[in-house]
Amino acid sequence: MSTEGRPLRIVMLTTSYPLYPGDTTAPFIEELAAHIAALGHEVQVALPAHPLLRRGPRERGVGLHPFRYAPGLRRLQVWGYASSMTGDVGLKGSAYAAAPLALVASAVATARLVRRTRPDLVVAHWVIPNGPPAALAARLAGRPLVVSLHGSDVFLAERKALIGRQAGRVFRAAAAVTACSPDLAARAAGLGADAARTTTIPYGVDTARFRPATPDERAAVRRELGLRPDERLVLAGGRLVHKKGLDVAIDAFATDAVRAAGAARLVIFGYGDLREDLAGRAARLGLADRVLFAGRVERDRLPGLFAAADLFLLPSVHDHA
Repeated sequence: MSTEGRPLRIVMLTTSYPLYPGDTTAPFIEELAAHIAALGHEVQVALPAHPLLRRGPRERGVGLHPFRYAPGLRRLQVWGYASSMTGDVGLKGSAYAAAPLALVASAVATARLVRRTRPDLVVAHWVIPNGPPAALAARLAGRPLVVSLHGSDVFLAERKALIGRQAGRVFRAAAAVTACSPDLAARAAGLGADAARTTTIPYGVDTARFRPATPDERAAVRRELGLRPDERLVLAGGRLVHKKGLDVAIDAFATDAVRAAGAARLVIFGYGDLREDLAGRAARLGLADRVLFAGRVERDRLPGLFAAADLFLLPSVHDHA
């Protein structure tokens, strides 16, 4: 298919997207879509409806097309938006119940969007669950499929034989696969992705937003967190799920070496299934007054939080099949 130098028309299917401007639910999906749109391409995104979704039909140059999959069944409104999985290691029972409805609705919504916009290619964010419905829509329209991998999809596919077989079929149908790390690309190859058609594209950093803070800016954030002037701020966070390794950070904070280093406070930002487990762990280790859970932090506050920190911890653990 030749585009003759003209801008591309792209349809994306995703299960997660920031629910409102500044939300931290899968911000990388919005940034990818908005950046591609800023390059002059036409981007349309199909995404599941959600009770908290507050987005307009077009934002940052990206067309947004929510689809309903379980109208009137609030307990099944768990498709995507970091609400389908338990700690990112297993699916919730309600997600299994919602799956047939959501997968059919995903396929129908994507096929309709493809038929209406006649894109040059179809992109599935996460090989599972979005790969199969996106692949169907792409095949019906005779358009190439690109699969973009972000982590939890490959994790599940490695552990569930049925899911792994579905992922393999999607990989074989894909014209190209992108992964955010070499490890993820290698593991996708183990599930059937063609290494020659797989490209690793690491996530980037907006250096205009994430920059050193002035002393006054640092002091304001530290006061907001309730830190004493003599306390060091050790920062960690993300979604509170197993692969982020925040239990490792808490355990390390309890060691004699850290205690001997002087006054310090561990601030953990983010939300997720393990909030109570992590708080309980901190209390059992005698760290209730030294570990602060900052909760859900809006995106515009994150640069200031990072800049105020004396040390940032990224204790992610390696997922093993």
